[in-house]
Amino acid sequence: WPRLDRLFMQNNLFTDEAVEALGRACAEPESTLCNTHYIVLDSYHFRLPELRNKETIVRIGGAITKLDLAGVEDQGRAREKMSSNDLAFLCHFLRQPARMVKLDLLLLHENAIGAAGCAALAGAMVDAASDAMRSLGQLHLTGNPLGDMGCKQLMAPYFQAADAGSMPLPNLRELHLGRCELGDKAAAAIGRAIATPGSFAELTLLSLGQNKIGD
Repeated sequence: WPRLDRLFMQNNLFTDEAVEALGRACAEPESTLCNTHYIVLDSYHFRLPELRNKETIVRIGGAITKLDLAGVEDQGRAREKMSSNDLAFLCHFLRQPARMVKLDLLLLHENAIGAAGCAALAGAMVDAASDAMRSLGQLHLTGNPLGDMGCKQLMAPYFQAADAGSMPLPNLRELHLGRCELGDKAAAAIGRAIATPGSFAELTLLSLGQNKIGD
């Protein structure tokens, strides 16, 4: 199946051994899965804290440009919510060189990510050693309790960048921050980041609905 681009295998009974075997197949140049960019297994395999095997992340990661870690499925069914510690764990490995992960879509909505998770995500955003985040086109954080502090953590890399060439997420097209408990301080941080020359050069959608932002 040389043209296979998406593989959906959710709601099965896979073990860690099966996931590692799938990862090895994705990494094999002659494999039928070598061109597969979007793999969906189920809430066990691509969600933390259950997935603690870094080698599995490395092997699976080689084929992934879209990562679904949302706290709710497309059908509306709830998943176990991802915490700030879980996101920090994921970002640690995304920041390592030679991970071969080049994300375009990162779905983190409807989780329990707070300021500490934003700090970890900001660190991954600015890490020059990692291509995993620099390619990111869509970041979905809707429905997380980021608060003003979390938003300020997320925006800080923009107005701390030395120049336009060192801006984080240079390919970001969509940023979703609705229902994130953001107030005026968060809005001020976003405004300051947007006003920084060279930031958000590709951004076409910014979602801030259902927050606590005033006049």
